[in-house]
Amino acid sequence: MDCRQQSINVLYWNANGLTDKMLAFLDYLSKQNVDVACISETFLKPNSKIDSHPDYVIHRLDRVDRPKGGVAIIVKRNLKHQLQPSYNTKLMECIGIKVFINDTDSCHILSVYLPRGSKGGEIDLHLRDDINKITNLRGNYYICGDFNAKHREWNCNVANKSGNILQEMSGEFVIYFPDSPTYYPEDRNKSVSTIDLMLSNSNSNLETTELQCTEAMSDHCAVYFQIKTSKIDRTENTVYRYDYKNANWKKFKAQISRRIEDNIGENSCNTTDEIENHIKILSELIMEARNSSVKMKKIKFESTKLTPEIKDLINTKRSLRRRWQRSRDNQLKSELNYLQRVINEKIKELKNKNWNKRLSEIQPSNQTVWRIAKFCKKGSKTMPPLTNSGKTFITNKEKASALSEYFREAHENPLEQNDPQHTQEVNNTVKEALEQDNDENPELTDVNEIVSIIRNLKNPKAPGLDEVNNILIKNLPEKGFEYLKFIINSCLKLNHFPKVWKHAKVIPIPKHGKPASELSSYRPISLLSSISKILERVLLNRINDHLEDNNIIPNQQCGFRTGRSTSHQLIKVIKSAKENLNNKKSTGMIFLDVEKAFDRVWHPGLLYKMLKLRFPLPLIKTVRSFLSERSFAVFIKGQFSEIKVIKFGVPQGAVLSPTLYNIFTYDVVRETTNNIGLFADDTALYHSAENSADIVTHLQHTGRKVQQYMNKWKINLNKQKTQALFITNRHSRQLPGNNIKFLNENIKWETEAKYLGMVIDNRVTLKPHVEYVTNRAHTALRQLYPLISRNLQLDVRNKLLIYKLAIRPIFTYGCSAFGSMAKTHLQKLQVLQNKFLRIVLNKTRYERITDLHTEAKIPSIEGSRRKVASESSTVSLASQNTE
Repeated sequence: MDCRQQSINVLYWNANGLTDKMLAFLDYLSKQNVDVACISETFLKPNSKIDSHPDYVIHRLDRVDRPKGGVAIIVKRNLKHQLQPSYNTKLMECIGIKVFINDTDSCHILSVYLPRGSKGGEIDLHLRDDINKITNLRGNYYICGDFNAKHREWNCNVANKSGNILQEMSGEFVIYFPDSPTYYPEDRNKSVSTIDLMLSNSNSNLETTELQCTEAMSDHCAVYFQIKTSKIDRTENTVYRYDYKNANWKKFKAQISRRIEDNIGENSCNTTDEIENHIKILSELIMEARNSSVKMKKIKFESTKLTPEIKDLINTKRSLRRRWQRSRDNQLKSELNYLQRVINEKIKELKNKNWNKRLSEIQPSNQTVWRIAKFCKKGSKTMPPLTNSGKTFITNKEKASALSEYFREAHENPLEQNDPQHTQEVNNTVKEALEQDNDENPELTDVNEIVSIIRNLKNPKAPGLDEVNNILIKNLPEKGFEYLKFIINSCLKLNHFPKVWKHAKVIPIPKHGKPASELSSYRPISLLSSISKILERVLLNRINDHLEDNNIIPNQQCGFRTGRSTSHQLIKVIKSAKENLNNKKSTGMIFLDVEKAFDRVWHPGLLYKMLKLRFPLPLIKTVRSFLSERSFAVFIKGQFSEIKVIKFGVPQGAVLSPTLYNIFTYDVVRETTNNIGLFADDTALYHSAENSADIVTHLQHTGRKVQQYMNKWKINLNKQKTQALFITNRHSRQLPGNNIKFLNENIKWETEAKYLGMVIDNRVTLKPHVEYVTNRAHTALRQLYPLISRNLQLDVRNKLLIYKLAIRPIFTYGCSAFGSMAKTHLQKLQVLQNKFLRIVLNKTRYERITDLHTEAKIPSIEGSRRKVASESSTVSLASQNTE
């Protein structure tokens, strides 16, 4: 902890638009050692990106319903603080933090803005309530910002409505203001005023210095003050990471080899406790070797630094602004505006130069380009306070606990009590079979299989709680591989999946476009032990061998199967519907959504089906061990939630989970209908006929069978996301007269529906899909334009790589199913690609289209369609079903 600075330096300022001023302002904050800056009138929107600084974190509340407005707080990273929940004000825009000064003292600092031009009636109605809300805080508070409140008490020439209300309420708090005016209107006929104020509770036990007007960086002066205290606990802001590129791998291997017994691979464990102990020993060996063989390096966060020339221009501008404030001379104002334009242009040139320099150093194989591309698309945001059922969760510990309970509830199966007779039969069968002694010997692994698995591990994958990552595993010595073989074979012999490998560290990731303050807006990413995935791969190899040898998974299932993808399923569905249209038949389709499919798998049901499919008993017992007693804890910025136990479901992030789900639902075709399309949990029912009544009757019958199957195996369907689509060329009077009944609800026939990411319309023109992907591609272009624009120095190979992997797949997705698409729609996608290639290659519109594609080494849209369709046709024909 750094306790040397004995004050918190606070500045508040009305920016009158922050984007163009941000770089110079951050430089000023760093130079003046400001800890907290409260900004009003940022003029930012939620998708606005602004400059950042490695020493500061920025919290924003952007205005979304109308232009301008917006507030923000910029805080030094080494100052311990928490973003506070919304204050639910009606008129005032307000964002606040709680600063933890030391073990005994804390304070609230708020940035507020009362919009100018608020109607008198609204001020009477809401302003008092708003002020009561923001001042009803426990402990010390400092509320800073532009109140647009005038009163003679704080040296304004006149008083206004909000000023009178603020003065009337001043018995509840103290109003602080600087000696000199804070606002200098552009219109010289308007008088200067003091409207940038600070409110604090009168019983504050923290001393503050007098407010001082500092630099005039807009039409408002920035106001500065200090919060005095005897001690401030500051956190370490330096980030270190292991430098694997310069690791001493020879030393790493030698250290591990010395500690492992020579004949370890020839032995085995007799108890599960011994296995757990050996896993602990191996993990500790790897960590000790890493700590002595891999040095840590300080991570440097790059930011644009102003040049001496720009700093001189900024100083000149500030001097000129002070002269104008004193004289209000029009000539000085014109000079000031001109100088501001020059500074903006210089800063823009500087940022482009630095950006070009950084991008020019990136090689096509470098992962940096993807990190930058990801940031350009998503940005970086802090998690706000979370709310659920009227409760607010502010601290990281509270957030982690709330999310852990929410994620745990996802594993509760609402159909748990369904069909008790069948449930009892399944439970008894599984219990009786798995309590038998093993007569079979499990198929053990060898070093060759383990090395083959390890070679295919991806380096960037995050490790689990043991911190053993794939880079360390790949660099194990031969004795390390022998030790792994010993542990894994011991697990296979004892049908045991180690308990330490069944606990997940869960990182909550925000869902795109969802409100960040709601629990439902986060998805769990489970980080499991990297070593455990080697055992999972060994098990998966044996499961897949049995599945393929016995042809268990039906052709209708394309999910998580080698050589199959969503394209194969789309080809089958769309081609079938189009052919039936040509044969004057209509097609009815029902798209089902399985709710929390992987999270709610019924374990006894899965094991029961594995028994019926005659999987080796030792393998089934090991799978049971893999599924049972799994747990997780949510991790947010150094804080773990309490441990939660999972009762249902296959574990998220596990290698085995998709295949186990396919086994769990392998018999859905046999028990329902052949006219079904499956991709993991995405399910489509369809039927074609000349008569619409026949289609409805058949789908109703199939729907009842699917419901019975789902209820029997405790699979819950989501009524709200179930859609029905009627594909036909017939007139409206020949369409089905009634909605189809499914899950005891009437589901209306839609004119279009999304299936596996493709928008299918009722005539299979795919025109809505073209419009959908065109909009998405343009959005991606806008987000990634800073990386691929014409004037940037990024290597063309990198630009093409970004285009091929981040933009082009958006509008070529499912292109193998574009055979039914009209040439006019296909041409729209081709025009889109032509436009993007001209940007990436910096070509004019007069460049031949064939030359563009030749230089980029990218096929046309039609060429891509033919190639993918040819590759997909064999598999899709294999999965084609006759009605």
